[in-house]
Amino acid sequence: MSIRDHYVDLKPLDPRIVITWEDAGTLPFTYDPVAPQMDTGTSDPYSSFQATVDYAKELAKGWIQLPWETSEHHGPYIMGERDPRFIRKRLADRQPRWDYVNKLWQENYPLAARFYRELLACSPKPFSVTALVEDGMFEEAIQPSVALYAQTLWDPHRSDKDLLELSASPYYRR
Repeated sequence: MSIRDHYVDLKPLDPRIVITWEDAGTLPFTYDPVAPQMDTGTSDPYSSFQATVDYAKELAKGWIQLPWETSEHHGPYIMGERDPRFIRKRLADRQPRWDYVNKLWQENYPLAARFYRELLACSPKPFSVTALVEDGMFEEAIQPSVALYAQTLWDPHRSDKDLLELSASPYYRR
């Protein structure tokens, strides 16, 4: 949100540059996948789900939100190489949070699919959409919300029922 309404200042950039947008409104940018139902009548992307959709249509690039406070100050480590005990403990510690996020995705995934369908409909050219999943501990398990988000990104034109069914595949479980 640091550039807010000044994103148009980036238009002169070389078109080969890909900008990844983060923290630009409610669902699907937020870690808690909920969309405020209030509508303040402003264009502030945090005022409602529809305001987020409208803002993202103007940006029409990619989306992530990175919580720097948990990403910094962890000391050096080789990405992708962690002791299996660390991974199991980290997942056990984070599972209550994952349970909460999983529940919210079950409740709100149709809005995420709608978001991507609307963005695809307004973009005349292909664009990249990325999802950042922190503390996923994929080595140990794929969370239901991550599977649902992945299916939504893979093909948001599927029916909501199909997205939910495909994300429940045993493929995602160990």
